[in-house]
Amino acid sequence: MIKRTILAATLVPLAGLLQNTGLFSVLGIKPNLLLAVLVAASFFVTSFPVFIFLVVESILFLRFESGFQLDLLIWVFLLAIFYFIGRVLPWRQSVNNLALAASAIIIFYLIADFGYLIGAPLAVGMEIFYTSIFSLLFYDLLRQLGDNEENIFKR
Repeated sequence: MIKRTILAATLVPLAGLLQNTGLFSVLGIKPNLLLAVLVAASFFVTSFPVFIFLVVESILFLRFESGFQLDLLIWVFLLAIFYFIGRVLPWRQSVNNLALAASAIIIFYLIADFGYLIGAPLAVGMEIFYTSIFSLLFYDLLRQLGDNEENIFKR
């Protein structure tokens, strides 16, 4: 599991940098690459404190403003909760990964920016779709390049 943790810790800053470049922007919609990496990593990082470290690491790429921001607190709590939810969902891990990625976007906007969720449902839907694709890619990358050990969950 160490290889997957190191890989996840490497993917977080890479995703953060790529997310801030707009390289993957399509029709003005950018995937939430950090969310995709963290949701996928939540299935392979077995230590909750290490996972929280990855979430806090991701904050470095989300904001460059000073002061307290409520949406960052929502980000941390949402991902912390999803870390545990992913372990009890009844489907295959890959399906759980998709469900959590889509749910995280919807719940984040419900709490942090309800107006955007209601005012631009097509944009939110496209972001969900786009982020889900990347979440599957990161999930598969972590699964393929990680340890050969059996995970604590069912595949």
